[in-house]
Amino acid sequence: MKENMTSNQYKKICECCDSLLLSNETSDERVAINWLHVIREHPIYLKEYKNLLHPVGLYQKIKLYFLQDIYNIIRFIYYLTSVFFSTQKKSQISSHIPNKCDILFVSHLINEKHLDNDKDFYFGDLPDKLSKFNITSIVSLINHIEKYDKKSGKELTDEKSARIVLGRKLGFVDEVSIFYKQFREYLRLRRHERKVDGLLKLVTSRARQESITLRTHSTMIIATQIGNLIRKYNPKMVITTYEGHSWERLVFSVARKVSPNIQCIGYQHAAIYQLQHSIRRKLAKQYNPNQILTSGEVSTRLLEESKGLKGIKISLLGSCRHVVGLVKDYKRINTLKKCLVLPEGLIDECRFLFKFSLDCALKLPNVQFIWRLHPLINFSQIIRDNNKFKNLPDNIMLSSNSLEKDIQASSCVLYRGSTAVIQSIVSGLRPFYVRNKNEMSIDPLYELENGCDTVESTDDFIRAFYDNGFNHNDMKSVIRYCQKFFTPLDASVLVNIITDRDL
Repeated sequence: MKENMTSNQYKKICECCDSLLLSNETSDERVAINWLHVIREHPIYLKEYKNLLHPVGLYQKIKLYFLQDIYNIIRFIYYLTSVFFSTQKKSQISSHIPNKCDILFVSHLINEKHLDNDKDFYFGDLPDKLSKFNITSIVSLINHIEKYDKKSGKELTDEKSARIVLGRKLGFVDEVSIFYKQFREYLRLRRHERKVDGLLKLVTSRARQESITLRTHSTMIIATQIGNLIRKYNPKMVITTYEGHSWERLVFSVARKVSPNIQCIGYQHAAIYQLQHSIRRKLAKQYNPNQILTSGEVSTRLLEESKGLKGIKISLLGSCRHVVGLVKDYKRINTLKKCLVLPEGLIDECRFLFKFSLDCALKLPNVQFIWRLHPLINFSQIIRDNNKFKNLPDNIMLSSNSLEKDIQASSCVLYRGSTAVIQSIVSGLRPFYVRNKNEMSIDPLYELENGCDTVESTDDFIRAFYDNGFNHNDMKSVIRYCQKFFTPLDASVLVNIITDRDL
């Protein structure tokens, strides 16, 4: 059985990946390899790197140096064939698109229902607020919904908002051109692989494989489309969500090639974890943001303290996830006997946290557990591969309510890496972090020493849940901390950046 990765092993892998990205031989095609951008210490992400730490057998060597490459090329041939015969829409454009814009936002379409909301899932009502200052903007959405490309996709012709849903594919000639560039990078990495040894050789071998995968190809498709939008609408500024992914860095590079004077801004919208890596370090100048905007005071401080970001301006923008908490009466809160379960938007995380809460529910029949999901996931995906989830006890409820309603109905919250726990705590819910033994912590509240219970078993949770000695002063301290996590959106920050550029 393979052991969990240690923090030292994690840091060594980060160093090796960065050495390839910072090499004099680096290129847009290399930066497009998402695998090289180590996001954070989450066990789901670390699965991608575990094989680097164990002896490589004969089959693994054959797979590493031969079979995987053949598989990747066959998938590409199949993909290009589908592109050639494709009748799918390349993109969706609303009817309220201006001829030019000041700001191009790059956001995400993760649930088709979000198109029914005038507010963007990540940037909220910022475009509307900016329009009051005569600043025009367009929101481009990276499409994460596979079925949306088909004819069933929601039409944007009647949209009041200036939104564009990016296509998942390009024209056949453009697709072939991108693959050619990927193959050139494959050959460069293959030559580099012969010059190195040890862990760096294994990292280079995997990067070589990843250079010709469809997910690297998808990164380049996103950047190509954003480049075309910049060429067409000539914005002064492009603002992307900013978590350290490859597509963000590639968008900055492509934007500057199209429009050398454009301002490239990264918006940090989620929590920053203890060993978060790629968001905290610079690459070559063309791949870095001119400025990073943050969602709250906590992330502002953490990024300002990051030595790897020296020279990049950090400014507080705020977040549409800011809530004015309605803290409940602590004497009444325990009488609700309802626990909100908040997994991240990852299938494995949902299964882990739901399995844990199911075990708790069976031992605590008088406590109701409310299961809710990230918009990326639906319950059918969770139930499909686990028979235990098909016949749930009466004290488990599958939520279809808003997060606000679920929070108001609950007394406590079970979580792991989800930042939705912040809104829950601000509204008075008592937090329980579920730790998997022998893994690095993925708790977004890792800075707090008191007020958050860590549980590893159902017995731990039951003891903590009925703990009459719970310190309410500690809870108030946790609430004050969480209130600094997401502050109100301040459109004047962007207005000032635009104005300064116009002077």
